Amino acid sequence: MERRAHHKFALETNFPSLHLMARLDSPLSKLLSSSKAVHFGARQVLFREGDTAKHVFMLVGGIVRLSRYLPNGRRMVGAFVFPGEIVGVSFGDAYPFDAEAVGAATVCKVTRAKLSELSAQLANLQADIVSHLQHLLADAHRDHLPLLNLPAEARIAAFIRMVARCSHQSLANGVEIELAMTRADIADYLGVTVETVCRAFVKLRHNGTISGSNPNVVRILDLDLINALADGEF
Repeated sequence: MERRAHHKFALETNFPSLHLMARLDSPLSKLLSSSKAVHFGARQVLFREGDTAKHVFMLVGGIVRLSRYLPNGRRMVGAFVFPGEIVGVSFGDAYPFDAEAVGAATVCKVTRAKLSELSAQLANLQADIVSHLQHLLADAHRDHLPLLNLPAEARIAAFIRMVARCSHQSLANGVEIELAMTRADIADYLGVTVETVCRAFVKLRHNGTISGSNPNVVRILDLDLINALADGEF
């Protein structure tokens, strides 16, 4: 617990400037994708809370978990980063959370110094960064903040829908959605206990909303109900 508590960022409960979904043809994406790819194994750390923020990352493959610990030791998962998303554009001098690969992951990265230098020279790159930052807050609020007012099954439904969208999977009856995250990861993202997450999945299976015996894969059986729950209509 000593490492978790001594950084000044550990006292913040929000996750400022978490990540950005990049257009593949944007100047920033092109710059990042042209850099050397770096591979991480499952549970390997990209950076720790309090580390000097030297790089901007674009996830190419896999999923990365962004989390931080409160002074009482409780973990908060602020976001899951999916392929095509960018992390680190607008941070201060230090990273405000841990970034850890959920499974095997691949990233492209560029130093912030190089990004700053190029953005000063290239108007289109600077404009692209500003555009990304303008949409960042709305994107984060769309996915996470509404969940806090929903019951457990609705939070799970919204989470399944979010994972499908972020991983570029179509949502339809019969479609299987891969959930690479652990139940603890999901619980810490949704702000509930692991037991609550497990009960919610069981309830969704029992009422015919989803199916699947593999905890890491769910099959959509009733998309209308998934959407109704996620939109807070029940």
